[in-house]
Amino acid sequence: MMYAIVYISLVGCLIGLTLLSAIEAISWKNKPTDKSVAKGGTVTFQCEVNDRQGKPVIWNKGSTSLSSNSAVTREFQDRYSISGEFNLVIQNVQETDNDLFMCNVFDLGSAPAKLTVLLPPNPPVIQRNVTGNPYREKQVVAFTCESNGGNPDPMILWYKNGKEIVEATKTPSVTIGGASSSRIIVTLDSTDHQANYSCVVYNEANKNSPLSTFILLQVQYPPYLTFGPYNPYNVELGDNTRLECRVDSNPQVNTVTWLKNGQPYLKQNKLLTFNPIVKSDSGNYTCRATNGIGPSKEATAYLQAVYAPEITVPGSKTYRETEKIEIDCVIDSYPQPFLVRWEKIDVNRSKISYGPKLTINNSVREDAGNYTCKAWSELRVSGQRTQNVTGQGYTYIHIQYGPGEAFISPVSDVEVGKPLVIKCSAKPDGYPAATYKWEKDGVVLQQTTSTYRITTSQLQDNGLYKCTPVNLVSQGRSKQIQVNVNQIPTFISKPAIEITLPITHRQMLSITCKAKGRPPPVIHWYKDDGKQPITITQPNFYEVENKDVTLETYSTEVTNTLYIRGSGRTVQDNENTALRIEDMGQYHCWVNSSFYREPIKATQTLNLQFKPVVTTDEVRIAVNFSLPIQLPCTAQAFPVPKFQWYRKGVEIVGGPGRFSIGTTQIDGVSKYRSTLTINNVKTQDLGYYNCFASNNLGNVSQNIHLSTKTAPESPLNLHSTHQTWESAILVWDEGFDGGYPQYFILKVSTLGGEERLVEVNPPSATTFNVTNLKPQTTYSFVVFGQNQLGRGNSSRQLIVKTAELSIPSIGPSVEFNVQSGEITLENKIKDNYCLRVSVKRKNSAGKWDIAYQCLYFTDLVGNLQESNIEALNISVCLKDRPDVCGEPVTATLSEAGGATLTERDVYIIASVCGVIIITLLIILIIFICRRKKNQAKYEDNKTDTERRTQPVNGVQQPKKQQVYENQGMTMSRIPGVDLDDPVPPLGIYSLSYPDASSSNPTNYSNSYGPLDLKHNHGNGYLPNGHATANGHVPHDTSYDSHVDKRMFENEMNRRNENVGRVDYNNRQGADIHFHGVPKSPSKDQYIDLEEKKEGSLQSNPESGYSTPDPSKPKKVIYEVVV
Repeated sequence: MMYAIVYISLVGCLIGLTLLSAIEAISWKNKPTDKSVAKGGTVTFQCEVNDRQGKPVIWNKGSTSLSSNSAVTREFQDRYSISGEFNLVIQNVQETDNDLFMCNVFDLGSAPAKLTVLLPPNPPVIQRNVTGNPYREKQVVAFTCESNGGNPDPMILWYKNGKEIVEATKTPSVTIGGASSSRIIVTLDSTDHQANYSCVVYNEANKNSPLSTFILLQVQYPPYLTFGPYNPYNVELGDNTRLECRVDSNPQVNTVTWLKNGQPYLKQNKLLTFNPIVKSDSGNYTCRATNGIGPSKEATAYLQAVYAPEITVPGSKTYRETEKIEIDCVIDSYPQPFLVRWEKIDVNRSKISYGPKLTINNSVREDAGNYTCKAWSELRVSGQRTQNVTGQGYTYIHIQYGPGEAFISPVSDVEVGKPLVIKCSAKPDGYPAATYKWEKDGVVLQQTTSTYRITTSQLQDNGLYKCTPVNLVSQGRSKQIQVNVNQIPTFISKPAIEITLPITHRQMLSITCKAKGRPPPVIHWYKDDGKQPITITQPNFYEVENKDVTLETYSTEVTNTLYIRGSGRTVQDNENTALRIEDMGQYHCWVNSSFYREPIKATQTLNLQFKPVVTTDEVRIAVNFSLPIQLPCTAQAFPVPKFQWYRKGVEIVGGPGRFSIGTTQIDGVSKYRSTLTINNVKTQDLGYYNCFASNNLGNVSQNIHLSTKTAPESPLNLHSTHQTWESAILVWDEGFDGGYPQYFILKVSTLGGEERLVEVNPPSATTFNVTNLKPQTTYSFVVFGQNQLGRGNSSRQLIVKTAELSIPSIGPSVEFNVQSGEITLENKIKDNYCLRVSVKRKNSAGKWDIAYQCLYFTDLVGNLQESNIEALNISVCLKDRPDVCGEPVTATLSEAGGATLTERDVYIIASVCGVIIITLLIILIIFICRRKKNQAKYEDNKTDTERRTQPVNGVQQPKKQQVYENQGMTMSRIPGVDLDDPVPPLGIYSLSYPDASSSNPTNYSNSYGPLDLKHNHGNGYLPNGHATANGHVPHDTSYDSHVDKRMFENEMNRRNENVGRVDYNNRQGADIHFHGVPKSPSKDQYIDLEEKKEGSLQSNPESGYSTPDPSKPKKVIYEVVV
């Protein structure tokens, strides 16, 4: 049955294709189209056919036959001819050629084309049904425009003043070149006066130069009155404007009559002017006019002066607190305002009231202030955009209330004789503003203003002042303030200006100052240029005694005595203390007051007589030969000492030679300096010089040694004043500098042999803090000077031991992973520490190397991935001093990742991998060779079965594909296989089925298992590289696929036969290969498809092409053409 159905289908297809090829063999190539040509021209109509096969072609003109194939009928041979197959050519075209032409092809049909002979129209003529010009308004007149001689029928257009009239009625010509016309009917009005009515005629022959004619009309009409574009006419108040009565009439009108609000208005001009417009100009203005054509006409315009709101409110209003406030806002505006609002003018606009009346019940003092009444209206001026305008008026509301508590501004103390001002205010001040009642110590004063003023203050103005605010409502709480009037300090008595005493004076020496003032003065004693009182700078050498006495009610007398005595002085045999040279000088008595910044002063100069004294016994000076040198000699004495110079017992007298002597006074108590200058120093000038100073009380001498310049001498008295764990402060006395500026260098050594030189900074300092030391370490220090001549001798050695420093421990549990380089420890140490990592490697003869000088605790994974580490020590160090560390801790070595692969292990693994790769390559080569052999067998079979379709008319016809669709099946795309190929290549295929327990069975439930067709091309695709879409599996029905078709049918039948077999349905997934084309219809040569275990089918099998039973489960069949 199946074979019969297929055979009948194939025969039907062949018959249909044969008939279709025969029908489609003849077709139109070029049909004739409509043509337009001027008289006397030439025109060609095309009529070309594909594959005519000898069928006759006949041309007709209307109902008359013109030609048969290439032969033209005799009566048309003079101007008609056939060109090619089979184009009609007409020469010297005449009016008679204006007709319909038809090309007829046997077994194909007819193709019409129209020929239009172009003739230009004659000039148009306008005719009227009513004579007379001028006309009267509302007359009805018909205008007709006529033209003849045109073909095709011309267009006739009407225009009024250049604007087209579309309501025209056209009458076409009944013959070629006959008369055509267009008619318009016009009811005349004022717009037709002087109107231009024109008629335009054209067709294809003269469309670029149309013909036209026109007429001008004269129409009489009564007056038409207008007032311009605005009515009513709104003008802003105060603007200049005019109202014009525009009269349009024929005949014209020169004068008009005016009415205002219905009453005669004594104006006859058409133009009314308002310069400017005022409120009274607003009203209805009527204009009347007549010209004898009908009754008189009139028009009315409304003129309105518009203006912004004008506000009238009282300037101010006064109310008592709690009284009701009511204020009216009077508004004059046109148009009327759309919004009226009261506002209080402050930051928050705290009071807002809508409407023209402001009402505030139970007023409070905060309601006082400026208020504004605002009104908004829309100002609509004709010809302008509407704008919102505002008018406003202002009023001030006063609220009367009593003053609050008084407040007196702080008053500074004033000086006697200066003005005294006391300011008082009230919070709140009250309204009306308060006056003030003043009292002093309970007595009412005369002044009532807020400021109490005394022009010249006296001591008796001291006292307690009271201020009370008062107004007509009430009085506020009082305040009082204490006022102080002070007296500037003045001397009652001053010490003597100068006294002179011998330094051996045996009586107690004192200096007294006496002063008065308010507040009580304070007296201090200063000496010379001292910045602090002498009792503070030298408390053991001076004493002060002070006494206060009240002179008047508000003034105090102060007596202050300075005694030159104290515990630091030498006690004489009379139990009085002795005077010192340092007591000489100026003693200043400063009288201070807490009220005045500048003190008053009195000074006494104390001169003490004593014999000369010198500060040092010997002075050393170095010099270079041939240069000048100055030898100084300084002494203290009073009276002024006399200086004398001696060398080897002989007095040196200054003069014009190489020696000169000069004396000057220098800073200090009775200090003087004598200078011996030696020019061009020579060897004989070296040695000791003696300076002798004397006055009437005694004398003194000083030795000065002159030598040549050398390197510095050794510093003296080197010692330490303070030590820490990392520093030591050293102090020394400088030695003689050798005549040049010297700088100092410290040599720092340890007992372990380390030493370094440290330059002292500043270079000439004799106190220096040595840093960067190590804790609990013994150091040796020496210091030496150096100048431009070289290094001097060192000082004596100083031994110093630094203090101890406690460094935290990292704990006993420290582990080092040799493979990863990671250090594991218990971290309880602060961030100001780091780790020093030292390693000892194998075969290093016990030598330790520092791997990390300062490793942070956040970087404990290092790069010590070495296999030859024998031991590792870790020390805790200071981050800012990595060289200062605690005791090292030895880490435990570990290998967390198991044994490390040796080089031999790597070679073994690489060899095994190489053998596996070579074996896989050999298997792949064998597989490729076998595949090529099978491909050759397929080519032999293909040669025997191939047949080609014959071309039709020399054109290869495309093959039609037949698609088998069964709504009971679900067609799925097979990846990598293009089922549209006419002859799919044969190769090695694998068909496999998923296990029923697959995790993704969604698309295969209640169906056959999916067909996995794998074509073993290298890239997994067929040679053409495409596959069909899901749902349709095409099957090739061409003549060269009988073997493949039969295999497909057998496979479909086998599937339907095995639908109900349990063993078939329950078989596991298989992978079946086949090679070449099957030679027998035995079952084993076909692809074996299996269903999923869970797929259930009913007992009655269905054919793959049968109509599906809705009650049966849906089956999925995968169709494959091989």
